[in-house]
Amino acid sequence: PDESLTGGAFFSDQQIDSQFVEMLVQVCTGMLKARRKMGEDKYPGDAFAQRDVSFVRSEEIAAYIRSKGVSKVELSVSDIESVLNVAVLDGLIEKRPDGAFRAATVNRPTTALACSPCIHCPLIAECRPDHVVSPETCEYFQNWLDF
Repeated sequence: PDESLTGGAFFSDQQIDSQFVEMLVQVCTGMLKARRKMGEDKYPGDAFAQRDVSFVRSEEIAAYIRSKGVSKVELSVSDIESVLNVAVLDGLIEKRPDGAFRAATVNRPTTALACSPCIHCPLIAECRPDHVVSPETCEYFQNWLDF
C-alpha cells in the first residue's frame, strides 16, 4: 500500500511505533560513537583527522542498519535520515552542512573555575576589588564559594 495510507515505515496500525524509532536511534548512535572512537584511536593527538573520519553519510548508516538486520521493514535512506534527525534534535549526534553525521561531543566534567559566576557575569568588566561592583560584595560569588 501507498505510504500516504500506511504512514510509512515507522507506523504500525496507523500509530507511530516509538519503540522502533528509539531502537533505530540507539543503533545509529552506537554506530556513530564507534566511528568516533575509531578516529580517536587511529589519530591520537590529531583533532582534525579525528573529526574528519568520524563523520558518516546517511547512505553508509542505512547500509549498516540493513547489514545488522535490525528491521523487518525495508528502510530507505530517507527513513534513516528521519531517524538521524530525531537523534540530532535529541542532542545525541551532530549534522554537518553537507549532510554527514557524527556522534555528539561528549561533555567532559567541568572544573570548579569554569562554573564560577564571574565567567557569565555581564558586569565582569566593571568588577574590581574595593569597587562598587567587586568580588567582596557579589552575592553570587559568595554563594559559589560557600558551595
